[in-house]
Amino acid sequence: MNKVTLVRHGILKKPYDDYSKLSFHQLSELAEQKIQPHIDPTESMRLAKKNKKLFKDIDVILCAPNNRSIETSQLVVRCLDKTVPIKKTV
Repeated sequence: MNKVTLVRHGILKKPYDDYSKLSFHQLSELAEQKIQPHIDPTESMRLAKKNKKLFKDIDVILCAPNNRSIETSQLVVRCLDKTVPIKKTV
C-alpha cells in the first residue's frame, strides 16, 4: 500500500519565524509569495532529526517551487540514510 506523508516547510529565519509578530502586509506578501524568506537551517534540522522516523519510508519528495519548500525537502533528505529524489510541483 502506498503511503503519503505531508510536511509543512521548516521554521523561517527571523523575523518571519513568528507569524504572530508579523504585520498584515508581511503575512500577505508571504501568502502571495512576493517574499520568499529562507528557513532557519539549525532549528529546522533539529526538528527534522527529531521526526526522522516519519521520513524513513519516503521514496520521493514532491515539493512546491518556493525557497522554503525546497530547503525543507533538502534538509529531510540530509536526515535520511538514502538518496531520495526531490521533484518540484507546478
